[in-house]
Amino acid sequence: LIASSPDSDSGKQAADILVKVAIMNKRYDDAERFVGLTGGKGGSGASVLGQILWRDFLLQSEENRKQGTEVSPETIALRDRAERLLASTWGSIDPSKIDKSLLMGVNSLANLYLSTDRLSEAQKVISDPERGAVKLLENASGLDEVTQLEVFKLQLQAMVQASSQPNGAALDASQVESLVSRMKSLAGNDAKLLTNSLRNLAFSIQTQIESATTPDEQSRIGKSLSILVGQLVQVSDDIGVLDSAGSVASSLAMTMKKSPGLANLAKELFVVADLAFNKIANQPAEALKASGKNKDDVRRRMAIAKSGAGKFEEAHQLLLESLKVTNTNITLQMLAAENLQKWSANKDVELLKKASDGAEPGADGKNVIWGWGVIAAKISRDPKGMTNLRDNFFDSKYNNIECKRCLLYTSDAADEEDSV
Repeated sequence: LIASSPDSDSGKQAADILVKVAIMNKRYDDAERFVGLTGGKGGSGASVLGQILWRDFLLQSEENRKQGTEVSPETIALRDRAERLLASTWGSIDPSKIDKSLLMGVNSLANLYLSTDRLSEAQKVISDPERGAVKLLENASGLDEVTQLEVFKLQLQAMVQASSQPNGAALDASQVESLVSRMKSLAGNDAKLLTNSLRNLAFSIQTQIESATTPDEQSRIGKSLSILVGQLVQVSDDIGVLDSAGSVASSLAMTMKKSPGLANLAKELFVVADLAFNKIANQPAEALKASGKNKDDVRRRMAIAKSGAGKFEEAHQLLLESLKVTNTNITLQMLAAENLQKWSANKDVELLKKASDGAEPGADGKNVIWGWGVIAAKISRDPKGMTNLRDNFFDSKYNNIECKRCLLYTSDAADEEDSV
């Protein structure tokens, strides 16, 4: 059939069957060869093969990222093969005959272009008036919500990346709100669907930030993400969406604050995270319970965000509330000491002493907040402490010494010299 009439419908169907059989048997090289039998104009089989190769590229790239190694030429070849298959399939799609596997392939192609910073090509694949993903979505029927949500997620991602360009226009808040509303409508009562989609979006953008080669580029993309997450927080009262937005903003801020050139942006992201967690904390108790959120966990995350946003006193009160319930949580104790140390700006004597030696005596006279010195001592005395909490021990020892060092440089702390 293929040899006698390669361009006929029956010839294309025959090639597509060969492709799918080869994929089922994981003979991907043969599958790609069969796609070539019809001049590279693949059907749903070629789309599936392109998606598989793109998935394999992402998995191998992630492994390289974790190990801190360069992506190999063989891995890059996987991406290039995926692009050829997905692009040729998209170029020959009949918009009136769209199915799930074909739309997933179009989404994968847009994702590929976005991840390689080929914005104009991605925008065309998403928004082309004849065969863009948005148009194809209008023509399709019977698609699952995940595939549909992916189209809108890619739209949002393209908007963020466009606004992060050197001369890019700022994100349009009304467009963001409109897209998120459509996504909420699609997700219906399943908050996890929307939350997972938004998390995937944030992860994609975060990956772009991590792969950016200059602080300016990182800052532009980070600023756009901050605006996007901020808009999500403003337009949504959905606990799942707010939790996802706050977690993304806080996680990215934690990464950015380590870079001096991105410290101000990190603070902006912590402000957004604080707004998100505040909205969660103000939800009715029944809504929190139904969402499976723990009030103490929300309070802890809100304290981290407030501390990062420079709201040290508010963070202190939140951590103190938690520690009055149970003060044996090492993580909370370290957060409380760190907040006091940052609050001191390395020059407030009383706050430095509290960060180092403890603060807030309880009814029994013992400090509710232990301080770095006591944290280190308690870990060292615990038989399992130096095994399970080794990094915490050295962090506490270092910060305790740093507080003492700063005390030496304050004008009214000369009496501290002997103890240091």
